[in-house]
Amino acid sequence: MLEEGTNSIQGRISLKKRGWVNYPGFKDKVLLYPVTPHLSEYIELKKKYNSKKKLAAMTKEAAMARIETKTIDDKGNFEFTNIKPGKYYIVSWVTWEKVTRNVVQSGPVSANYNMLGIQMGGGSFPTETHYDATAYEKEIGEYIEVTGDGRVITVTIAR
Repeated sequence: MLEEGTNSIQGRISLKKRGWVNYPGFKDKVLLYPVTPHLSEYIELKKKYNSKKKLAAMTKEAAMARIETKTIDDKGNFEFTNIKPGKYYIVSWVTWEKVTRNVVQSGPVSANYNMLGIQMGGGSFPTETHYDATAYEKEIGEYIEVTGDGRVITVTIAR
């Protein structure tokens, strides 16, 4: 299935998080794997053991059996050309940010004191707002099937 064929696959990959649509970056990798029993088992194990304690891994030989392209813009569009008919798994990674806001005290308490040094009312705390951004990456993949010859398959992979 990795030999040259006459079909093309065009598509877009996206991930919606917190109301924002995120895409792979310009020239980010998009991989096309022929579906084999080994790949199917790996994907099922990855879903089952999607934690930090247990991880599924693909053999080096299986990971190398792929066709690779890059996104052609910053909206997650990609294209594979010269593809043979068969069942494939397309995968890419989308990075998204989570921004948090913290209000922190930025100076000493300012309050009203009497002549004896006793506070005579409420004080105020000067504050600043700090924003922190944490980047996350999510793998986005989907099975597709290419049938016939000389066809252009259009696919949208959205999560």
